[in-house]
Amino acid sequence: MPIKSKRIVCPPELRDEAMAVIASKRIIDPASGCWIKIGRPSPDGYSYIHVCGMRGLWHRVCYAVCHGLCQEDSVIDHLCNNRRCGNPAHLASGTSADNMRSIAINGTHWTKNRRWLIPHGESHTQSKISNSEVIKIWSRLDTGTPHRVIEDEYSVSQTTVVWLAKRYSYRHLLTETEIGIWPPRKKYHSRKRTSVSSDVQPNEKDRSRFSKRLRTLPNGCKVLPKLHDQSRNAAMFSIGGKNSVVARAAWILEYGPITPGLVVRHKCHNGHNHCCNVEHLILGTSKDNSHDMTVAGRGGKTKLTKDDVVKAFSMYATGEFILKQLADVFHVTCATISKVLRRDTHAHVVIDHTIENAVKSIRHQRQISHSSTPRTEISDSRCDSPFVAPLSSIVR
Repeated sequence: MPIKSKRIVCPPELRDEAMAVIASKRIIDPASGCWIKIGRPSPDGYSYIHVCGMRGLWHRVCYAVCHGLCQEDSVIDHLCNNRRCGNPAHLASGTSADNMRSIAINGTHWTKNRRWLIPHGESHTQSKISNSEVIKIWSRLDTGTPHRVIEDEYSVSQTTVVWLAKRYSYRHLLTETEIGIWPPRKKYHSRKRTSVSSDVQPNEKDRSRFSKRLRTLPNGCKVLPKLHDQSRNAAMFSIGGKNSVVARAAWILEYGPITPGLVVRHKCHNGHNHCCNVEHLILGTSKDNSHDMTVAGRGGKTKLTKDDVVKAFSMYATGEFILKQLADVFHVTCATISKVLRRDTHAHVVIDHTIENAVKSIRHQRQISHSSTPRTEISDSRCDSPFVAPLSSIVR
């Protein structure tokens, strides 16, 4: 059972005896110099010891024996990134925040008795820019390059560029000095979003106030230039004392309340610029709105293009590739490839019926083969397949 961290005191007269006991229970790694306690660690990856009346975590007891005291509220950080180590030269006392900062910088996390690397930056499956590109973007932002230029050049969202400018993301690339200059992002309590209820009836005053502030753009879209809520990145307008997005407010002022469950869609595909021209608006479901964004190429989180989807279907239809291999080729997860092949996502992409039917047939055959195989013989259904092709032959 894990022992709660507590204050450990080692009297000077017991130090030699305690060091002798520690020396008899340790193995020194010749490569790193870490003191590893003999025996199997606990499920959380730590080792425990009871020596000379001191009982606790291996590294905390070693630190107390060497320095004489280990405070209850102090956290012992492993400078060697090996939580089984008890070498006092590899340990440093600090706060929990210091320890978490060290984890973020070194990219280490412990799960199920194994040390995994937390995916940071370009190693993350959802990353669109490399670490070297981030360094270049930082230097360009610091010299005054507009955010819109960075967004268009690297095909990233506005939020991504803002977080890069404020050093909220990719903080593992910052130096110790830069970490002190750029504080981490503060966590705010999300405020309750209010919207116009279906029983609110707009009056002539609201209509007059709305029409006076409209500005027409050259492309025919209409916007409210001075009503912009920075906290939500949306232009807002108040009807009946409650704020609403300008597109929704324009529809309510023109046609009346909106049926619950429906959203306002933009036929002009200019909703991200807060168009509120009623001639450009239609009602639909949230799914329809997401489909419009994908068709317009404004799906900020998608990593697969139309050509990638067609190529994924063609490769899988040959029967020589499995989900894991396709995921490695297109730098996405297996779940993403599976959803694409099931047509749960990217359903707007036109696929040849012959190829689509071949994909369905192959998936059905593999499901039958997987279900008929005894459980003990299945190590990984995505990797152990008779249709596996060598990764060296896969070229995107």
